[in-house]
Amino acid sequence: SGYGLEPWTVCQDYSNIDLATAAKAMSLDCQKGVDMVCLTLSPDQSLSLKNLSDAATLFSGIDLSQKKVLLGGHNNASAALALLVASAEQQEIKAEQLNAVLSFDPVRSLLQSGSLEQSLKETYDQMQQCCSFINEKQLNIKTLGIDASIYGDSGASAVEELAYAMSNGVQTIKAMMDRGLGINDCAQHIHFTFSIGANFFMEISKFRAARTLWAKIISEFGGNEDVQKMSLLAKTTTWNKTVHDIYVNLLRTTTESFSAVVGGCDEICILPFDDVVNGKSELGRRMSRNTNVILSEECALDKVVDPAGGSWYVESLTQELMEKAWAEFQFIEMDGGIIEALKTERIQNQINAKAKQQLDTVASRKKGIIGTSMFPNLEEKILQSVENEDLGVQINAVNIAAKQSQIDEKLKSSTIEALKEALLAGASLEAVNSALKKEDSDLEVNTIKAARASQEYEQLRVSAEAHLADYGFLPRIHFITYGKLSQYKLRADFCTAFLQPGGFETLLPEPANDIQDAVQKALDSQAKIFLICAKDDFYPEIIPAIAKELKAKAPSCTLLVAGFIKDQVDAFKEAGVDDFLHIKSHHMNMLTYLQQKAGVQA
Repeated sequence: SGYGLEPWTVCQDYSNIDLATAAKAMSLDCQKGVDMVCLTLSPDQSLSLKNLSDAATLFSGIDLSQKKVLLGGHNNASAALALLVASAEQQEIKAEQLNAVLSFDPVRSLLQSGSLEQSLKETYDQMQQCCSFINEKQLNIKTLGIDASIYGDSGASAVEELAYAMSNGVQTIKAMMDRGLGINDCAQHIHFTFSIGANFFMEISKFRAARTLWAKIISEFGGNEDVQKMSLLAKTTTWNKTVHDIYVNLLRTTTESFSAVVGGCDEICILPFDDVVNGKSELGRRMSRNTNVILSEECALDKVVDPAGGSWYVESLTQELMEKAWAEFQFIEMDGGIIEALKTERIQNQINAKAKQQLDTVASRKKGIIGTSMFPNLEEKILQSVENEDLGVQINAVNIAAKQSQIDEKLKSSTIEALKEALLAGASLEAVNSALKKEDSDLEVNTIKAARASQEYEQLRVSAEAHLADYGFLPRIHFITYGKLSQYKLRADFCTAFLQPGGFETLLPEPANDIQDAVQKALDSQAKIFLICAKDDFYPEIIPAIAKELKAKAPSCTLLVAGFIKDQVDAFKEAGVDDFLHIKSHHMNMLTYLQQKAGVQA
């Protein structure tokens, strides 16, 4: 792994913005350092190409002979290849000058949508058709995309991501060889996409392990040394990105891309820090590009052949990952391969279990999300989704009525050349896909969903901000303090940090002089929740008295105690205490419960 002679390829993704905005953004970014554009062509994406005219608009600002293109999604691979070749022809560029990747991974499509646009057999037939066409024309296009990023984005571990990617690769190789391709003819077209997680050394080791595992697999198939080399794109994960304190995402994407560089990835796609809010803002894209510049120009990581080489920890972790991923890979293969594992829900169940484990770790405060579940800024203004600007890109309408008979004639043939000619004549992508489809999907599986670990906390904040809009203040919790500041400050600080991620305003008055003063200050705050916060030694004396008087004057209030004195719990509850807030309190459950008690609408 590593670079030395040739640096990594700087990628940018444009899938979540509309056609005109994407066209302008691609044109600007490719002038400022982007070497590869990643495009997902799916109905559920903002970017949707209907015909060659849309593709001409999209690629109008870039030279397809100079920039690399990745096309992915749920469309037909043959249609996408024909579209790409036709787009090059429109730019008067020879197909031999193209440098591209087609990543129409049926396994990813199954996990995302539950089914395919056509039968699995037809899907692999058309992938084989693309390989044969490219081999015949000797084009620099990889057509067998294995997109494993969905696993990491859904909460899977590095071991699982590696195992599933390897199994998918084997499934693809076998499908191509069953259709007459040799191992060297098909393996050269395999291209992997992985997510980049937050665990720095784990991710470095994951990418190093992936190369070794893939080389071992291709060697077992009889592939030569050239095709044993993995083509690897790494993309920053969405799992740990947040809406609140959004600039922390810059730190996350920086460390993630750093690990991808040290791990020796060929192509790196850094999603903009505001991707979860704005789609793809100009500032976000520029910061992504500049992160690559810092890693290469200031850190000089593109000058090092193998940055992690010789590190005992990385080498040891890499070996451990390989062993565990190989064991899981063998389990999948013994059970019939990745398609069978999807049918039996082995993969979905493993990913869901791992995701739940990670979410529980966050929800129980064993692991924090800076700016969201820890140290939130309740006064921040959330970046709003921006309307796409009018960037002066003209989208041309296509009148195909006069050419319809010519198009229909060309679509009778399913060759790439015929599909290209049909597109040049004005055929829509939908028409091309329909002409290629002979069989409906014969496979349905349960899906998994890409998620973010912060979403539950973000929903709490949204609910709290709705309360602010309705009533003019955030949900409040009044602290009933007693004694000297030094006697309760540690507890008060802990409780404040515990409560603020739920959007609560914590009211911390001067310590009470006596029981009556404590109760009166609480009632004057107009809060619905009160928290007694003092030294343990004071609790047996003050809690029963405060609880009795407070509950008499505000029977619907919720009374909490900071801390947990085990032998006094029953007595305090009998006195009127509703719950206890302490280090072992479940964070998400407690915040949800308190929002309900504060009258916050979910």
